[in-house]
Amino acid sequence: MVLPSIPLPDTLKGVDDLIRTGFEDFRGLWFTRLLASTALVVVGLLFEAPEIWHESVEAIRSLCHSCRPKRDIPAWMKLVGTLGWALIVVGVAGEFVADSFVSKADGFVQKFDEILLADAQRKTGAASERAAKAVERAAQTEREASQENERAARAEQQASTENARAAKALEAAEIARKNAEGFQLQIAHANERAASANETAERERVARLQLEVRLADRTLTPAQQNMLVADLGPFSGTAIDVATFGDSSEVSGITQLIVGCLRRAGWTVHFAAAMPGQGTVKGILVGARADSDLATSRAAALLVSSLQKENLSTGPWAFEQMTWPSAFMGEGGMKPVAPIRMFIGSKP
Repeated sequence: MVLPSIPLPDTLKGVDDLIRTGFEDFRGLWFTRLLASTALVVVGLLFEAPEIWHESVEAIRSLCHSCRPKRDIPAWMKLVGTLGWALIVVGVAGEFVADSFVSKADGFVQKFDEILLADAQRKTGAASERAAKAVERAAQTEREASQENERAARAEQQASTENARAAKALEAAEIARKNAEGFQLQIAHANERAASANETAERERVARLQLEVRLADRTLTPAQQNMLVADLGPFSGTAIDVATFGDSSEVSGITQLIVGCLRRAGWTVHFAAAMPGQGTVKGILVGARADSDLATSRAAALLVSSLQKENLSTGPWAFEQMTWPSAFMGEGGMKPVAPIRMFIGSKP
């Protein structure tokens, strides 16, 4: 959309009007707050009126030597008087602050007016100077007019020659226009090819980044490890059996990080050697026995959610008492196992 052109003086005048309006709005805002503060003072004085009236009546009775016993000020009058005193304090403080800002706003407006006046005076002087120069140029123009008349006669003689040249120029311009249209079409095609190439390059870059993320080893930064330890700390003392599937460095590395966090959080970890059958388990599986108490189930669920929060592919897993790898089998039968078990397999 093409915006309408605005003459420069009108634009500057609009800016000046906006600045002045801003200053006046600023002053009006604080003047309104000044009136509000004054209203608070008036309300505070009205709240103190009952107590003052009561004290005035007692003072008149005292002057008249009245024998009637002096009445104490009722509690509600004291509370109302205290509230009135507070409103007066707030109102006076508000008047002080608002009045200072109103004064500052008046200063802004006055300074802005002085700037506009100085600018107007400068422009007036410049206009006078330009007028003098215009008069001088007018005289010079009159002197040059006669010379121009002479040159006009010579120009008429050259006009026929220039008309012929103009006809040839128009013909050349038409040819150039057609060539330019062809160039524009070629440029448009080139831009389309460039846009397509950029789009293809961007898709390749995104695909490359996604591939790098998929191929990168799972890890936990020091900050993630601290977060994991903090999350698991409330269940300190929980026992867990950990087994890995596969002997790759990636599985070993992430297992050591997770086991380290568990131990830092106070969990008791029974760690098995790597299980055969690399690739049979994908990601991380965590489960609690079906007969576990509520605290154990909550600890297992917290471990799953905490690992998921740190961008590790983790899921729940249900198991029975006897379904455990032989790495945890001791002599004479099954080695006692913890109520929570975790399998760590290859990256999904």
